[in-house]
Amino acid sequence: MEYALVFILTVLTIIFWSGKGSWLIAGYNTMDDKEKQKYNRKKLGRVMAYCLGSVDILIIISLILGEEAMENLKNIFSEIVIFIVILTIVLANTICRK
Repeated sequence: MEYALVFILTVLTIIFWSGKGSWLIAGYNTMDDKEKQKYNRKKLGRVMAYCLGSVDILIIISLILGEEAMENLKNIFSEIVIFIVILTIVLANTICRK
């Protein structure tokens, strides 16, 4: 199951990196055209790719370390994921605006 998640996140990371996945971003895809023009679609895709790629790498690390090591690190990994999400939100609303 975890390997399927890694595969899906990797594919989504590639889609966002190429700038073609903006229709997958909640909030952006529901904006009207006038509001969408305020954002740089390519930068927004790159920010999402960094976010998904980072979470993907954390999942891969947890798979390599195994369950016993992850028992001790699960709080740290949770905090890192929360930091990545908050950073993504901030970056999407600052550097992605035109």
